[in-house]
Amino acid sequence: MLSKEAFRLVIKKQIDETQVLPSEKTFIISKKEDMKPIGDISYRNWNLRNRVAEFGIKIGEMEEQLKGYGADALTYFIGFMFNHLKLNRIELTTLKDNKKAQNLYKKLGFQQSGIMCEVGFDSRSGEYIDVVYLDLLRKEWTRKLSESESDTNHIY
Repeated sequence: MLSKEAFRLVIKKQIDETQVLPSEKTFIISKKEDMKPIGDISYRNWNLRNRVAEFGIKIGEMEEQLKGYGADALTYFIGFMFNHLKLNRIELTTLKDNKKAQNLYKKLGFQQSGIMCEVGFDSRSGEYIDVVYLDLLRKEWTRKLSESESDTNHIY
């Protein structure tokens, strides 16, 4: 976890970069009604040749979690990653016990591609914890969008 000042400096550094599309970039998630920052979403390890990148998301304001902000931000961010970064595949990792996040990712079309055992140390439990790998292919996202267009008025 970063302090607000450390996070501000990370964002400032990324803004100051001269590359049009850097290999990693973090964006702030804000509420529409008052523009209050509630979290961040980022891509990293963008591989131009293989058209793949990872993403991460965090709604850091506890009182704003489980209100749909993450799902909304992810839906648009996935579209951004496929359309502007020209990706073929998006990857992510999450802790094995983070079932809420995994359910959201699967709802958006991500599929589990593997598990790495005891890859990280969980300071909450004092034990090593498994990490789940998920990915989403452009063709699966496109298919999912075409299926949902008849059910929603959202533009991605």
